[in-house]
Parts: sequence; C-alpha cells; structure tokens
Amino acid sequence: MRAQRLTAKLQDYARAEKVQALFEDKWTEHGFQDAPPRQMNAVAKRSAGSTSGKAPPKRQEMYNKVVRVQGEEAAHEYYFVLHYVPDLHWCHLAPLRMDGTFPELTRQGKPHPHVGKRRWRLMPEGESKELDVSAERCIIVRR
Repeated sequence: MRAQRLTAKLQDYARAEKVQALFEDKWTEHGFQDAPPRQMNAVAKRSAGSTSGKAPPKRQEMYNKVVRVQGEEAAHEYYFVLHYVPDLHWCHLAPLRMDGTFPELTRQGKPHPHVGKRRWRLMPEGESKELDVSAERCIIVRR
C-alpha cells in the first residue's frame, strides 16, 4: 500500500515536470523576455536550502519563562508565561512585581547566593490585567 502511494506520488511529480517544461516552451515561444515565475513547494524549498544563506529562526518554547514584552501594550517590566500555545505561537502572560530583595541569609542560616538582588513575584489576581500576545513579541529574560 505504501509503495503504491509512493509510486503515485512520483508519477505526479513527473507529470508536473512535463507540464512545467511545456509551459516554459510556450512562454519563450511567445517572446516573453523574463523567465516564467517558478514557485517551489515547501519540500523543494527545504531541499534546495535558503537563498539568503541563513536558516529561518528556530522558535523557542515559552513554557514557564519570564519574559519582557515589546510594544506599547506592556505596562510592567516583566511577565510570567502562564499558558503557551505552540501551534499558534501565542502566550498568555501574568505581570510580575518587584517584592524587595533577597536577604543575606537563607532560612537555614547559610549565605544566600542572590543576596541584594531584586525579588520578583506574580501580581495578585485582579490587581493588574493579564496579556495575550504573540510569542514573537516576547523576549526571554533567562534561558
């Protein structure tokens, strides 16, 4: 069954190449100066490689990340990704607020590794609005 589908697909590609060749012959026969426009399907583009020499940017997963949001809509400095929809590349964000600094000692009495750095916590629900934005606008603070 799989071999039959593969054979049928190869036959379709051969027919498409014949039609393309006939089209190009007619194009030049009518005296058009430029070559006819060629459109590549997604498989051909991947196999041919990118013309710019750069690979398209790889999408990063945004699960449980702290991000900054580009644009005027962002009312806070940092946001936490509550929900990430990978097929739409969309994020639901909750704002973070600064909540003091880390102490010199941990609860166990050991020196705190982040002493003096700012501590960030989620805003209480209802105090600020959450955002739904494209993940393209989110910049991950730390990987």
